[in-house]
Amino acid sequence: MSFRRKSNLISVGVDDRFLLRNDGFNVDDDRDPAPENIPVPGETLNDQQTWGWGGRCHRKVFGAADDKPKLIQLTDSESKLMTILSLFLCLFPATYLDEVLLAEINRNLDKEKARRIGLGEFLRFLGLWYYMATFKGVTRAQFWSTKDIDPYSGALIRFHKMMSKQRFDLILKSLRYTNRLAPAYKDKFHGIRQLIEAWNDNMIKKFRPSWVSCLDESMSPWTTRWTCPGWTYVPRKPTPMGNEYHSVCCGVSKIMWQIELVEGKDAPRERVPPANAGAGKTVGLLLRMLSSMHSRGMLVILDSGFCVLQGLIELRKIGIFASAVIKKRRYWPKHVPGGIMDQHMSTKQVGEVDSLKGELDNIPYDLFCMKDADFTMKLMSTYGSPIPLRDAKEKRRRVDGEVKTFKYTETFENHYRYRHAVDDHNNLRHSDISLEETWVTHRWENRAFACVLLIWTFSTQIPF
Repeated sequence: MSFRRKSNLISVGVDDRFLLRNDGFNVDDDRDPAPENIPVPGETLNDQQTWGWGGRCHRKVFGAADDKPKLIQLTDSESKLMTILSLFLCLFPATYLDEVLLAEINRNLDKEKARRIGLGEFLRFLGLWYYMATFKGVTRAQFWSTKDIDPYSGALIRFHKMMSKQRFDLILKSLRYTNRLAPAYKDKFHGIRQLIEAWNDNMIKKFRPSWVSCLDESMSPWTTRWTCPGWTYVPRKPTPMGNEYHSVCCGVSKIMWQIELVEGKDAPRERVPPANAGAGKTVGLLLRMLSSMHSRGMLVILDSGFCVLQGLIELRKIGIFASAVIKKRRYWPKHVPGGIMDQHMSTKQVGEVDSLKGELDNIPYDLFCMKDADFTMKLMSTYGSPIPLRDAKEKRRRVDGEVKTFKYTETFENHYRYRHAVDDHNNLRHSDISLEETWVTHRWENRAFACVLLIWTFSTQIPF
């Protein structure tokens, strides 16, 4: 479909990403290189890289354990006895819920001279939203209809006994997500910053992820681009329009435990620069989102968008191991001789693995290559070995009419096993009964709250 420039609602075609950029909107294109990977004229790297694995997995030498996910300050037996409601309340910041969210609702209710709300009634309010999200093609007003229930049209239940429509609409109108004073400068994200900060801080305090996590992008859908600060078009995503979040998911439990909103061109210049901002855009992002991992020796699986070797090295300096898929985005990533690696692997048999090892800032790394039927898969990594794993599933490839069988080595097996952790979580969040889709609202802050609320909700469905 063609791009409609004068409309609030848009349909984006193949080449419309250029029009969106020209109009000042953010476009996260899979072909764009990370800023650190753009060549600098006259720069010489002097990489001393040699073929062949160094003979040891740096993570195993470090002595890292393959820990399971757990709730901090609770034993395994106590965690298993928790109800969905108790887990629901445990994983949401209690102080923020009481002192900000409920307090701001009550402040607005006081202005309307209405009865104040407590935690029980607020949970009932959310419960009604969750129930409405199980229906499609039904308006909110139909759940309070005075007409007889019709199995062929309208809602199949009435909410009158649970909450009046006037009360529901009044609570909805009173929702606010911050109690901080607005800054002197214009900050389009002021209304939800406290919500995201509280969520991240609480997850660090309450949840310990497993030994492996995945960092990738998530989307919160919003098609009206003029009313959405930080609106981004990400063509490779199933829901390509809305807010983009950088998200960290536990690879074992699929619990999302860190999120960061991509503000793009709408980020206020007056705000204090984030920590590690001078380290580079991608490197700073990796350090901000992953330096809070609870135990040293953890592993993080990265998408090609975060394929910056300096970032992996900086993580290794604080005890976090990582691997990232190598992909050519106009240029090969810095320190990666992609053409040489392809040529070296061209004569290898399907399933064979080799490593181009090197050092950066006195930290060893490996550029692992695996020959596949039609291409050479490449990973940059600060851990792993080219030895096939015993528990890896056997893979089959047909080459010239002959079937080749092989097993993935450690780095490739972990990459394919855990790279979809964020996507799996997002698929649940964007399923047919998505609260983000059914909560029809003109307030962008409500959509951001619905996004965090669903992340919170699906985290309660994971048995520990």
